[in-house]
Amino acid sequence: MKFHSSALGEPPFLPLIGKMSAPAVVSMVVIAAYNLVDAIFVGCFVGELGLVALVANIPSIGIFFGLCLFIGVGGNSVISHSLGRGGVDSANKVFGVMILMVLVFGLLSVPLIRQRGHGR
Repeated sequence: MKFHSSALGEPPFLPLIGKMSAPAVVSMVVIAAYNLVDAIFVGCFVGELGLVALVANIPSIGIFFGLCLFIGVGGNSVISHSLGRGGVDSANKVFGVMILMVLVFGLLSVPLIRQRGHGR
């Protein structure tokens, strides 16, 4: 397996930052657009109570998003470290644990949401 780690040290700094941060910026714009369109449709078709439900869930969505970032960024760091040492088996195990954590977290979040009175 050939690694291209020199691609991070050779180009100028500012274009490299732009290139590496572009996917994160695009995903944040997509999430913001989704929330805006969601609010427009709920406001038009459901009404004020629907908008209240959307706003009431913003803290839950933030917590879920933060935990998913925790799993994704933390696991990515460990996988990168493992691959840098040449431990492909170790990286595969970490990826499996990440998938398991996401599945368990998703399954545990459903009863918590239903318990709060959402999704009746």
